[in-house]
Amino acid sequence: MGFENELDAILVKGKEKAARDILKSVEDAYGEVPYVFQFMEDSPEILITKVLHNNAIQRSSTLDARTTELISVAVSAAMRCSHCLKLHIRIASNLGVPERLCS
Repeated sequence: MGFENELDAILVKGKEKAARDILKSVEDAYGEVPYVFQFMEDSPEILITKVLHNNAIQRSSTLDARTTELISVAVSAAMRCSHCLKLHIRIASNLGVPERLCS
């Protein structure tokens, strides 16, 4: 879905419904809603903006999903964010990244 279509869908749904749908999609994709998204749940404008920003970066990136997740694992480790690290290691594993590259 293109950026303009994403915005149109949000405008049609309204920010609260769009935010709930985003959180449901994230949970379906990752098996949980990351803490940072849970924190933004009460501020749909911020959550929607964050997700649109993330999607735009991922669409424009020349990096594949596995490389992006390995970077996320490294950043999570550097920040000492244990719940971020667990989530990104699991996502990397689901993408077929060998465990030795995540430890």
